[in-house]
Amino acid sequence: MPSSVRPSRRSRRLLLGGVAALVSLLLAELVVRLVVPPGRWLDEERLDFFVTQATIASDCLQPDEELGHVPLLGGRSHDEFGLLREEAPTPIVVKPAGTHRVLFLGDSVTARRQIVLPLRALWRGGAVEFLNAGYEGANPVQSVELYFRHQRQLAPDQVVLTLHNNDLTVTTTCLRDAGGTMRICNPHNLQALSAPLYRWSALYRLWFSAGYRDYMGDAHYLDLADDVAAALRRLRDDLVSRGARLDILLLPILSDPTYWNTHQTASRERELKMLGELGTFAVDLLPASEELRKAKVRIVQGPDDIWHPGSESGAWFALTAVRAGLFPAAPEFAKAAATTIDAGGAQRIAIDAGEACGGAAFAVIGSKAGLQPPVEVYGVGFPLIPDEYMGTTVQSGPPYRGQLDAKGCAVVDLPAPALQVDAGLLCWHVILVEPKQGPRQLSRPVPMIVRGP
Repeated sequence: MPSSVRPSRRSRRLLLGGVAALVSLLLAELVVRLVVPPGRWLDEERLDFFVTQATIASDCLQPDEELGHVPLLGGRSHDEFGLLREEAPTPIVVKPAGTHRVLFLGDSVTARRQIVLPLRALWRGGAVEFLNAGYEGANPVQSVELYFRHQRQLAPDQVVLTLHNNDLTVTTTCLRDAGGTMRICNPHNLQALSAPLYRWSALYRLWFSAGYRDYMGDAHYLDLADDVAAALRRLRDDLVSRGARLDILLLPILSDPTYWNTHQTASRERELKMLGELGTFAVDLLPASEELRKAKVRIVQGPDDIWHPGSESGAWFALTAVRAGLFPAAPEFAKAAATTIDAGGAQRIAIDAGEACGGAAFAVIGSKAGLQPPVEVYGVGFPLIPDEYMGTTVQSGPPYRGQLDAKGCAVVDLPAPALQVDAGLLCWHVILVEPKQGPRQLSRPVPMIVRGP
């Protein structure tokens, strides 16, 4: 062989070294596959979830070195203040005179608005702005920090924070960073993840697992208890210093408490203790959840979802909070003798609209679909979602129509609407009064829980 094409000794050494390294890697790969049990790795379902999450959420959420993940300001879902776009237009910093500004903080329960929307339906205190800073996977430490970064300048009169059972830990989230790299997002730990390499290489899985932390496990369920308590105190003190108020809605797991795990029960006990020490207004929504569950009313947003209230329970939670004093007290001229009734029974509602409405005609309008922010119809803001049942009540005669006596009073016995098989029902009625003089009057929505079989 001519010397000109003969490989040099250095080239041969490099080639042999490369082959040896490759053989070593393949042997190491084989050893890891044989020695490390598969249960040590992320399973396919979890890995697929991370990939899907990063694909779907990356135009709504972004990695954050301090907090793990935060809303993408100015992105698809949140505006420049970190407020949900679908809740309301981006507010001006200086609120309109005479307007009460309410800011909601929390996780996916707040972001999905199943409690926020009916709260808006129940507001009776004049001009109001509802601002929603909820986002998926948030805990109070993240929400409070974002309040100080972006929302404090809006000077809310009232902050309503939803505190959930899993809020004393971190929700590990997978997102793409600005460069497109997938990252497992935990506070102070944004770990890169290559899904194709993870699926192919046991060595990569071993390397990745050395830095991977998933704080949603039972052992980490109370990790942030002290940090959450400190964040709530910080928020409370700031609001009080400006003459504003902090209110907290304590959400339950939406299942029978006798089946809660030990760490879930411990979390609730720690949160109740925390709220007692905080000394601010708080509403425990577990009794309201139990009332619906025992009546067999659907309380979850989706099948096997014990974390997110559906429209029925969201509206019932909202009314529970309002009755407890979340919003300014407003006159109620229609009151039910009982809320929960049996199928086939009737609910007695007493109407007392005052002597100014003596002799006025009234109509009872119902909805099985629930509550929504008021829509103006004939000069009044209707807070009920239109449905087939509403059409039935509007077109019916007594007891859905009648006349008040000379003192503006009447008693109405409303029959329970038909139930679906093996399910309870939460429906709502409002009383519309047509005085002979003066504007129409509309009652606050009156709930009717029809107990399921």
